[in-house]
Formats: sequence, C-alpha cells, structure tokens
Amino acid sequence: MAQHEGWFSFAGGDKSHLTDEQRQIVEDRIRDRGDLLGVVQVVYENGCEPYVTFPKEAVFGVETNQSDIAEMVARAHAELVDWRSGPRPIL
Repeated sequence: MAQHEGWFSFAGGDKSHLTDEQRQIVEDRIRDRGDLLGVVQVVYENGCEPYVTFPKEAVFGVETNQSDIAEMVARAHAELVDWRSGPRPIL
C-alpha cells in the first residue's frame, strides 16, 4: 500500500478563540500541507471508536480503498498518541 501525501484533520471546535495572527498561522500551515485526505474523529461514547468523514474538498471519499482509509486512521492514531505524550502546542 502506498503512503499517500496529504494531511488529515482532527475534528475539534472552531478557531474563534485564536487571535487573527494565530488564525493566519493555522491557515498557512493547512495550505502548506497540501490536499486534505479526510477527517478522523474519535467518539468516546460507549468506548473509543474513530470514524472518518470526507468533506467535499477531501481527496479520499467513500469509494476509496479501505486499506488506504485504514492507513489514514492509523496515522491519525499515531499522531494522537504522540500528542498525548509530548508537550502540547499553544494552538
């Protein structure tokens, strides 16, 4: 399975709490990442289960190979574990 270039998003609130400068930094980072693959959300109701959504601008969709979607979810999981174990960014 090929590693797909692009990024995935974690769902979580809006950016209204950020200053204009912080919001611009976030938007610049998003633009520099390339194409959005999909959005991974983790639901803690009745256990901890991830699910994936595909906004219209996402490269992946419901017709995407399941192994590619699973790879994206695994990347998101690894990022979440890394985030939990390390210093948290200000953004």
